[in-house]
Amino acid sequence: MTREEIAQVLKRSRGSAGFTQKQVAQAIGRKQQTVASWETAQSQPDVDTLFGLFDLYGISIDDAFGFNQKERGLSPLDRSLIAAFRNNPDMQVSVLRLLQIESEASDTVRVYRAAKSEEKAEGDIVEMSRLLHEKLKAAKPAEQI
Repeated sequence: MTREEIAQVLKRSRGSAGFTQKQVAQAIGRKQQTVASWETAQSQPDVDTLFGLFDLYGISIDDAFGFNQKERGLSPLDRSLIAAFRNNPDMQVSVLRLLQIESEASDTVRVYRAAKSEEKAEGDIVEMSRLLHEKLKAAKPAEQI
């Protein structure tokens, strides 16, 4: 990648994030002229600064430079929705059901194991097939000895 192409990516990414050169310079502790020189291909930031810039802009370096080909065409909203879905596994089944998307995940349920105490701990949660769960709910409780 040429120096000019890198400069274009830096400028485009800053603009997409809604920052001015002055705001970026203040955020990273540099002069506005330094940021301007990166965006006009007069110089380039070091690797640590580059990572800091894209962290500030809220995008990955891979995305900014087009290395995530499989995710091309996704808007920032699309990416944030995917990230939120991936980061909240407890909600995935509900989201899939809401969106009426069939999935292997929709065939399982998370339930609390029977316990003597009223407190429900994370370790008391088990996953089982929806079919087994329905059978257990329908079964009569065993008589106590």
